[in-house]
Amino acid sequence: EVGINKFRQEGLEVPPEDQQNQFARAIQDQQVRSGVGIQQFGRVTTQSNQFFLELTQPISVQSGEEQLVDFLYRLGSGNSLIRVRDLTLRPDAPRQQLSGTVKLVASYQKNPPKKGTPAAANTKMTTSTAKRP
Repeated sequence: EVGINKFRQEGLEVPPEDQQNQFARAIQDQQVRSGVGIQQFGRVTTQSNQFFLELTQPISVQSGEEQLVDFLYRLGSGNSLIRVRDLTLRPDAPRQQLSGTVKLVASYQKNPPKKGTPAAANTKMTTSTAKRP
């Protein structure tokens, strides 16, 4: 509850219809900023549990060491909901850059509360009656 409330206050709720677009946009923004070459985007898969919806995006990358580290760091920094689940790297054929696959995962709150819902709705109300002598 405390963590979820913290995310709500920071404005990290993403409407369900925008989650996949926001995820792809975040990856592409960091790609441009860090200079990593994404060779291929795999198919996005979705998993969910009671509270969260998890989007998984496999990508194939080719870049220098510094650019790849910068890319991965930027994806996970700040208020990002993105993290790396799997990472496989190898040198490319001329041994000038790194080539590999990265499985990125973003977690979103499954059913965010509706705007305008009073906070008092979640509190329990108790009443007591006094006995008369």
